[in-house]
Amino acid sequence: MHIWTPLDCFPPLWISSSVPSCRAVLCGLGLFGDGLCDLAVSCPPGSHDHGLSVSAWRTFFVANEWNEIQTMRKLNPVLQLLLVLLILQVIGVENIASRDLSLMVQPGGEEYTAPWSPILRYGLTASVWLAVGLVQVLFHLVIYERFVEDKIRQFVDLCALSNVSVFILAHRCYGYYIHGRSVHGHADVNMEAIRANLRREEENLCALRGLEPNSDTQTFEVALTERVRQRLDRILLPIKEASVATHQHGGAEGPQEQTTKAYYSMNRFLSSFIEHANKDMDYILKDKLLLERIMKYEFQQPIERTIFYRDPDSIAFSNVLYYGHELTLLLFDTLLFCIIDLGSQDLVLATILTSAVQQVIAALRYYISRHNVSKKTLVDKCFLI
Repeated sequence: MHIWTPLDCFPPLWISSSVPSCRAVLCGLGLFGDGLCDLAVSCPPGSHDHGLSVSAWRTFFVANEWNEIQTMRKLNPVLQLLLVLLILQVIGVENIASRDLSLMVQPGGEEYTAPWSPILRYGLTASVWLAVGLVQVLFHLVIYERFVEDKIRQFVDLCALSNVSVFILAHRCYGYYIHGRSVHGHADVNMEAIRANLRREEENLCALRGLEPNSDTQTFEVALTERVRQRLDRILLPIKEASVATHQHGGAEGPQEQTTKAYYSMNRFLSSFIEHANKDMDYILKDKLLLERIMKYEFQQPIERTIFYRDPDSIAFSNVLYYGHELTLLLFDTLLFCIIDLGSQDLVLATILTSAVQQVIAALRYYISRHNVSKKTLVDKCFLI
């Protein structure tokens, strides 16, 4: 959790030019905790919109959806525990772990029952847990995501439908970008217009959603140059100073105004960066080499220009979520369950304690995410369900 949570997130939100006096607002606020981001929409100070404004509800909706997928996994933890308990205790597979190597899963009451072998019990329990977990993961990837729902890719679609793009920096100069700029130019429309827009996309009567022309690739791995990162740090500095001033002086208007100005500065910088407007801080798009994908390491360093690596699977950003670390979580649950079972010789107790630990960790992760959204963005807690 310590590795997954310290993220920076900068969300460009694109606004149609049909709304006068409003620019694309990229409320970039560094989030050092969970990768959730400020998706607020507003007009620059001093602009007169003559009663026209941009709805912020789609901003809140995207933030809530991001919160929802924080702890989403490829397997169901409760079903995992129930199936393992069913196989080991109800069916009686645990009886195979006796010292006499008996293969009877349901020995008679009058028959001699040898004591457990710790090594056999551990190996048997771990094998059953991993086998059930792998079956669940395969079912989720092959059946559930194909024919029911795929929440990771649905989040990318939601960003495009909401006209919201998101930068997520997992490290100082490395992260992910979700290109959510709407091909229809605006998202604050009624239901009839949304259906008409989706029909146009289905019939290929409009441009593709990708960052590049004639491309539908919306997600990228990003390697920033040090120059770009330093520019981001300079923009974020007033926000950090405003946060300190707020703690010292309470709800003073000065720090709040300073924070708002920093938001607009980040807004202008990221929008110009995506549009290739900064020639000294430009970027290139390329595919990863086969060896780079296998080793999960980039050979080319971003010295002069930022590098956007195309993500054809649209799930690279899930590496900052539970979803992208299923193997790690599966091994953790396996070790936890086996250790409790070896210590107590009680599968029911191991099931209860493992479930409790899973729920505590998931609740802690969700609490950290929700707290950081409220603390470090313009999305108030009351809008985070």
